[in-house]
Amino acid sequence: YDVTDSVTVGGELRRDKEDRSQYSVPAGAASLQEGTFKYTTWRFHVDYAFTPSQRFYASAAKGVISGYFNPTFDAVARLPVPAELQTYQPATNKTYELGWKAEWLDRRLSSELSVFLIDYTGIQISATPPAPLITNLIQNLGGAEAKGFELALNYSVSEAWRLGMTYSYSPTAFDSGTPDPGVARYCGNAAGLAAGFCPSLTFRGALLPDVSGQSLPRAPEKLASAYASFAKALNGEW
Repeated sequence: YDVTDSVTVGGELRRDKEDRSQYSVPAGAASLQEGTFKYTTWRFHVDYAFTPSQRFYASAAKGVISGYFNPTFDAVARLPVPAELQTYQPATNKTYELGWKAEWLDRRLSSELSVFLIDYTGIQISATPPAPLITNLIQNLGGAEAKGFELALNYSVSEAWRLGMTYSYSPTAFDSGTPDPGVARYCGNAAGLAAGFCPSLTFRGALLPDVSGQSLPRAPEKLASAYASFAKALNGEW
């Protein structure tokens, strides 16, 4: 909705219902696991045109990774998986962003700078299950936060050549009190935890690694990319 010639507001709302299933083989006979996952996602934004070539924006959005199923039977321990661990729930994140888009040099150079905060809850972690189970299970364990900035530049050198780059800095950290049983093997298991090889906390009656303040796995703090493109018409159709 255009509030004025310079200000635009917008919103999006989405409701999802997913019927999901998988076959599990507990002890030679397949059984069907079924479940329904419902969730709502949304996004709201405000755009402000400071000049025809400079715009500012603010947005807030919610995202979801749907839930699914763990096996019903631990084939290694030869034990059934507790009913409450046979299904893991959706994980959510809320993203808050402020940005500035601008064009320069007669619109041959464009830039976009944004700062953001992402709040994760109910993270799905492949983790060691409670004893006496052995095989890893996906579990909703704790939360995390990411915050940083991203810069993107695109420059038209000529009608045929175009150059561009992006750079982002986004450190991540698990929230206070987040356990990750899957880390136990790197801390010397239970004996290593007791010896103080890594911080620990009591979770479901067991002593487990406390990953509070640690970075999320596979989440690099710095990312950069660059490209060059060349486009030329070969004939009227190519």
